Amino acid sequence: MLPRNARSSPFRSNNWLDTTRRPAGHSAGHSKWLIESNNIATAGGDQITNSSHIDPRNLIGRSPLLQCFLLIAVALATAAPQFTGGPSVTVTPNVQVEFRWITDVAWFGKVEVFDNPYGTGAPIVTRQSVDVSGEAVAATQQDIMLPVGPALTADTGYFFRVTATDPTGNNPDLVTPTPLPSFFTGAHAAKESAASLVSLPVYTARQAARHVGETATIMDKVDGVHQSGKGNIFLNMGGTYPNQAFTASITARSASKFRNPQQYEGRIVAVSGKITLYRGKPEIIVTSLSQISEK
Repeated sequence: MLPRNARSSPFRSNNWLDTTRRPAGHSAGHSKWLIESNNIATAGGDQITNSSHIDPRNLIGRSPLLQCFLLIAVALATAAPQFTGGPSVTVTPNVQVEFRWITDVAWFGKVEVFDNPYGTGAPIVTRQSVDVSGEAVAATQQDIMLPVGPALTADTGYFFRVTATDPTGNNPDLVTPTPLPSFFTGAHAAKESAASLVSLPVYTARQAARHVGETATIMDKVDGVHQSGKGNIFLNMGGTYPNQAFTASITARSASKFRNPQQYEGRIVAVSGKITLYRGKPEIIVTSLSQISEK
């Protein structure tokens, strides 16, 4: 209760902001907000708390521009990060392999190399993006180089996975989808790298005939394994010879890499490579262990 002789003050002990009143001598066009420390402002009978107690719902309702700005800010804050470039692979034949990609935020980066398109088993090589001191580097643009040899063999096909990791741990990893993109360490690498992030399509043995000429993965059961007198190995899928729908043909020159081809019989395997025709039947010529994996 104020004493009778106390003068009215715009800074009163109840401390609230009243826009319905103004000091004498101020016209309606020059009304001022009277600041009061209980942090409440009245505007035409409504209350708006000050900065320490702002309810965004009240502000949004009053300002369409602020509403638009706030919605954009929320959308940007909650949008899932993504690859905006690559991952791509560039090969200097039998010298080095370079992996590049861009994310829309600065994240850690890692490359893993596998001998199969599904990234199963232990990676052949793992390389993380680091600075000169060996510390992990978070960046929007990543560039990782791997030498050919000793881990990566010359003139050999492999598959790679890129993983981008949020340094804050607030988002799940960005990971190259399977089947993983392939690369070849030898002289025809430039052609392979052109489709760097294009995942190989997967077909059954009976679908292979409709996709002759494509580089793809055929996944199906091996119904029979046969080795010819010349040393060629044939994995027949989608039926037994001579009624098979598809054949994975391992050349005699590469047969020594497959010490126990009989292990594939009765198993589901994935065979990757270019689908060609031989005597009217679709096949993939296999020259590397990386082209075949068990499922």
